[in-house]
Amino acid sequence: MAHAGNNPAAVFCGQLGGTESNIDLKNKSLPALCSFSGGGEVEQWTLFNDMNSKKKTEALEVFRKHPEVSKTLILKHFEKNSYCDAVGGEKVLDLIQEGDGYGLCKFKDGSEIALTILYKGPKDTANAALVAALNSGKKYVAPKEKKRKGNEMPPLTAPARKQAL
Repeated sequence: MAHAGNNPAAVFCGQLGGTESNIDLKNKSLPALCSFSGGGEVEQWTLFNDMNSKKKTEALEVFRKHPEVSKTLILKHFEKNSYCDAVGGEKVLDLIQEGDGYGLCKFKDGSEIALTILYKGPKDTANAALVAALNSGKKYVAPKEKKRKGNEMPPLTAPARKQAL
């Protein structure tokens, strides 16, 4: 979770045992994902909002319920896309990474989940860590700031250190 900084969604991802991951595409702003061991991936703020408010996000509600939808298409890549549409989402990103299709399914409330994760559902063993995090009931805990003693100065940043020398 090297990039978390002050982003509560990234911090919460780490608190649940996930790691922050980003898809790097030139000229495209993509959402930061929370990735779990085995491959479960969900957009960080989708996970944060789902677990820290009374109202659950559409993406994770559909994932939890994993409704059976007629799967008549032969090619897996197209099946995942059709499944997203069939459960009320919209495919917002579709690209090929290392020979495998990758994409995101976005719902009306703005929540997003990886197409493959949504398609495979919570019973797939690859999603076990994500399911465990969702079932943990954990809430966001803001990191405690280090308290400074009396007139103790905050640590110098690299540029400030150079100026001080």
